[in-house]
Amino acid sequence: MTAHRPTPASCVVQLDAPSAHYEMPQACATWRRVLPVPPQGELLSAWCAAGLPPLCATRLLHVLRQGRAAVWPIELPSPQADGRLEGYLLSVSPLAGEADSPQHCSIVTLVPNHTPWPTGGQPGQPAANGLRLSLALDGELRLSLLDPQWTQLTGHATEACLGRPLTDFVHPQAQAGLTRHLGQAEQHPEVPRQRLPLLHQSGNLVWVEVDFEQQIAPTPDGRANGWWALLEDVSDNVRTWHLDQVREQALDQSNCGVVVTDATLTHQPIVYVNPRFTEITGYTLDEVRGRPCNFLQGEDRQQDSIAPLREAIQRGDRATALLRNYRKSGELFWNELHIAPIVDERSGILTHHVGIVNDVTETRHLLAQVSKQAEQLQSLHHDNPNGLIAFDEAGQVHLVNEAFVGLTGLKAQGLGRAAFWSALQAMADPGHEDLQQGLSQGQTLQWQIKRPKERVVEVRGSQLNAAGAPDLLVFRDVSAEVQLYRMQRQFLATAAHEMRAPMGSIRGFSELMLTRQFPPEVQRDLLERIHRQSGRLSDLLNDLLNLARIESQAPGSLPLEPVELQPLLHEVVRSFERPGADSRLSLSLAPAAVWVQAQRAKLEQVLVNLVSNALKYSSARGLPVHIGLQPGHDPQHWSVNISDQGVGMSAQTLERLFTKFFRVDPNGDIEGTGLGLCIAKELTERMGGSIQVSSQLGQGSVFTVNLLQTPSGTARPDTATAPAREAPCP
Repeated sequence: MTAHRPTPASCVVQLDAPSAHYEMPQACATWRRVLPVPPQGELLSAWCAAGLPPLCATRLLHVLRQGRAAVWPIELPSPQADGRLEGYLLSVSPLAGEADSPQHCSIVTLVPNHTPWPTGGQPGQPAANGLRLSLALDGELRLSLLDPQWTQLTGHATEACLGRPLTDFVHPQAQAGLTRHLGQAEQHPEVPRQRLPLLHQSGNLVWVEVDFEQQIAPTPDGRANGWWALLEDVSDNVRTWHLDQVREQALDQSNCGVVVTDATLTHQPIVYVNPRFTEITGYTLDEVRGRPCNFLQGEDRQQDSIAPLREAIQRGDRATALLRNYRKSGELFWNELHIAPIVDERSGILTHHVGIVNDVTETRHLLAQVSKQAEQLQSLHHDNPNGLIAFDEAGQVHLVNEAFVGLTGLKAQGLGRAAFWSALQAMADPGHEDLQQGLSQGQTLQWQIKRPKERVVEVRGSQLNAAGAPDLLVFRDVSAEVQLYRMQRQFLATAAHEMRAPMGSIRGFSELMLTRQFPPEVQRDLLERIHRQSGRLSDLLNDLLNLARIESQAPGSLPLEPVELQPLLHEVVRSFERPGADSRLSLSLAPAAVWVQAQRAKLEQVLVNLVSNALKYSSARGLPVHIGLQPGHDPQHWSVNISDQGVGMSAQTLERLFTKFFRVDPNGDIEGTGLGLCIAKELTERMGGSIQVSSQLGQGSVFTVNLLQTPSGTARPDTATAPAREAPCP
């Protein structure tokens, strides 16, 4: 039985290099069956759609654009559509054309290559590599005589090959070269032998070198009527040569710099660098050949990684090091160097070192930026006053900051979504709005929790996943804001209420005077009421403006000065004097001058408010009010005490004493706006002081103003030897 001979598939491809558009004017039936590409189109998309691997199609386009020859193995889906892959050798052979033309025309051939390289023609026989055999060709280059070893070389039966053209067994890409060589040999018998790729019966290539000798027959014109040929199998040598070429091209085309040093010489000089090494360093092979590699470190040779690298090289080990190297221009670059030893297999002697040079400067810069950004994000995460919770892809809490733990007391790290929401919901009152449901709708919720203490928390979810659940939660304590909002509403309502009474009186009495006729004494009484209520309204508005002005000033913004207390207290007492009336105020002062840090006018306003308040709430009894100056609770402070023997206050009243519009006796006859004590407290605190109150219901109250002594103030007296003196009220 005659062995089956693989049928190559070929086509002619004409490529427009700039646009990558091709036309296929010729294609054999086998080609159309193996790789059914359309007759024209864009090469990459059309050939990939037909089944050619994308990497192979890209390489084919590159080769066709360059108009050069090439061959490489590929795998294509079987034409039987059974899911198998079949091996082929894809070869490209350019056809002659104009050198400057953008149109490149080539023959593309697919040779079946789906069995292993043969180890011999018949079982038990030696391999074909290195065989020498002879054959004879007639004038039409048909095989007329064959050596029996032909079968061992090509896998084809000798009897089946006789009478067939030699070109049937030559790779299609080499057939034109064979014909051209024989034509030259007719004219020049000294033409050297030719290397031919023969097609093995399996589809693999067998490389042979052929010597042709003309057969001269006794013909009238004396021309050759055939050829003798001697074939020698050189497949191993050709493959080794091809591999060397590939290795060299791989080094030259590598994206990494490659440097080879000779380890048989003591200074290990450079013997080879690839083009990428030149791109990285700026040095060509001629500039570095014979030099050791350490010149790249310049003067920077005390690097920590150099000593371990030298030790590894001396031992003949592989090594990796990160070095600061310098380009020819003097510019620093970071070199990630990988060293591999090359050892002679026969002698075991270390002959060379191969170094792979990677410029990782940009990578290090990017890593430094990423590291810095990560540190900043980490700092923002931990220092953020808002609580943060983040879930990973598995739905577990993987990020919790300290603010969240401080806000809720919940250690949520590692909790799943269900457990987390359950623990969070338990902090609110039963029946409270479902937090998870609200956040899944993209809302921002205010959530009132009871543990670890009562708070109002604003919860916002973002980065919703595919299920609509938030992967990032932000918790913000808005308790103070909510309280402030409530206080503002209460303040406005109270202010409106306080203003409504005097305004109603003014309007009512004025309407009476406009609509009715009253005797002069009644009109005067009505006018006095209008005047009194307008004064009350004016006082209220002035107090509101003063309070607003004080609260708008930041703590510490009030300019302070040294103020002597004794003269100021005398002026405060004098402001309450009435001609011909006995004074209810008594005053005791320190034996020496006392200076405090304050603003004189504001401090006087504070003391007048407190003294006025003490006089009003003890006026029914007509009891005296005492003003005393004495050392404070520490050596840096002095205290002014205003004590009365009035109605006093309960513990519940003391808790609300400095609240806006709060009055101890709102339904009594004691007039006031309820803002005086609040203003006094705000002013004192902005001067760096404080107000303290002690009181007992029915026994009176003591207001203590603590003020900071100035650095240049008088030294504190020894109260045991120098008691405070009683100053007569002027």
